[in-house]
Amino acid sequence: MIKRLLISSVLPIFLLSGCGDGGSSGGDSSSTPTQTETIALKLTVGNVHIDSASTLPRVTINISEDTVNLTTISTNKSATITADMGADADLFVLKDTNNDNTKELAFISKREANNPTDENQDGVYEVDIQAIDEDGQVATYEVAYKIELPKILELKIDDKVVDLTKALEAKSVDVNSSTLITLSVNNNATITLPSFSPDNQFFILLDKNGKKELRFKSKLTADNPTDSNRDGIYNAEIEIKDGRRIIYYTIPFKIEKPIAGAILRGTTYYWKTAQNIRENTMSHIRFRPYHNQAFITNDESNQKNEKLYNISYIDTKAIVMAEDNSTILSCMVDESDIEPQKLQCQKEIDNKIFTFYMANDPLLAKDIAISPESEYMVSSSTIKKGVNSKVTEIEKFLLRGNQVSIDGKAQLSSERVNYDNFFISIDFKEETDAKVYLYFHTKSIQNSINLGEHIILNMPNKKSIKIEGKILNSGLFLYENSIMIDDNSKFEKFPSEAYLNLFVCDKNSTTPSFDTCNMASIPVILK
Repeated sequence: MIKRLLISSVLPIFLLSGCGDGGSSGGDSSSTPTQTETIALKLTVGNVHIDSASTLPRVTINISEDTVNLTTISTNKSATITADMGADADLFVLKDTNNDNTKELAFISKREANNPTDENQDGVYEVDIQAIDEDGQVATYEVAYKIELPKILELKIDDKVVDLTKALEAKSVDVNSSTLITLSVNNNATITLPSFSPDNQFFILLDKNGKKELRFKSKLTADNPTDSNRDGIYNAEIEIKDGRRIIYYTIPFKIEKPIAGAILRGTTYYWKTAQNIRENTMSHIRFRPYHNQAFITNDESNQKNEKLYNISYIDTKAIVMAEDNSTILSCMVDESDIEPQKLQCQKEIDNKIFTFYMANDPLLAKDIAISPESEYMVSSSTIKKGVNSKVTEIEKFLLRGNQVSIDGKAQLSSERVNYDNFFISIDFKEETDAKVYLYFHTKSIQNSINLGEHIILNMPNKKSIKIEGKILNSGLFLYENSIMIDDNSKFEKFPSEAYLNLFVCDKNSTTPSFDTCNMASIPVILK
């Protein structure tokens, strides 16, 4: 208030001295100076605004001992900003910024909670921030920063706090386990896997939703342990740093053979059923957590349509039972993948066993979880007999693919390991010693007799033959009784859409003929 009176008392003196200047006419108003309005000074510290009329008590702010840069200080007009008053002012510094009216308040160096250096050594550091403008207006903000003791380091495993002073018992995990555990820690600490720990070579840490996921890098086996002690217990040693401390903590895992119940409980698996089971239907089975029960439905949006079934777990199998304890579904955990994404299941319908795959992702299920036991058998009307043929007639020509038949065509897939086998079955009306030609071609036998890549089978008085096919990146191979049929039984290249053509001719024939051979074709799509 005194400062404002001083300013107003100066102004009349200035005006009087202007009027007393000799040689000027008292009527010339243009030579008389005008009074300008004084802009009120405003000081902003962080989010607090103070003007020259404000009288605030000292504000205490709690900060961690790692804090050096404290706050931003600015004024609404040109002013001198200082921080040289207060009991502990010598421990603070003002830093320049790109703006002339803005400063940064900081400690000269980091303060420690257990080693206070303030004047009365109570860990509370006092400083007065002041701004003075050219009009003599003054705005002051008194602040104190209290250094808090650091929080105790708190490690959580699967969201449960762990006592870092006690060793953990080895956690039993399945060989198919994906994420072993999730880790989180407070104090902005970091978690890493130091390379000097011998078993850390088997683990990997991934960032996921603000936490760390600990996983095995690759699939391990229970029968052939490769850990440093060869005892089947793999020790993940984690390093925790929070800027002040480094803590090492060991998390052991024991590898066990897969147990279906441990993997399946609480998981939902989907399947796109084969056409000969239920056409174009997406169904799912929801394994109930901590219960030997599951719900099955083909309407995921309405749980009222779910039907409850009891389950018996036997090693890697889950047996779904009806009310009379008869088996309606038998599923085996697929051990071929690191992640337990697939189940191989069997279902009996009309006294016939159908095999199909489930996946724990509906999109994945639509793609891969289709019956590998889908059969494509040519109808009797499409089996042709040559006009002058004297060889035994074909009774059945069947392709059992690894994908369900689509649009009247058999489908084979070469994209997925472990689902690449298929079978070709040929039955005759009686035993025969005929010569069999089998080949893939872009055209059916009705339109072309050009063999292309093919195999020749001699039938030494047999009524049927079953051929196993295997698709690899290098081609398609055919086997009988697990032995490659001959050097020509490899199809290195053939189109994505083709026909599997069959000619049954006389044993002395040198080439197939429409006239003297019996014939059949199966349309095939190769993915």
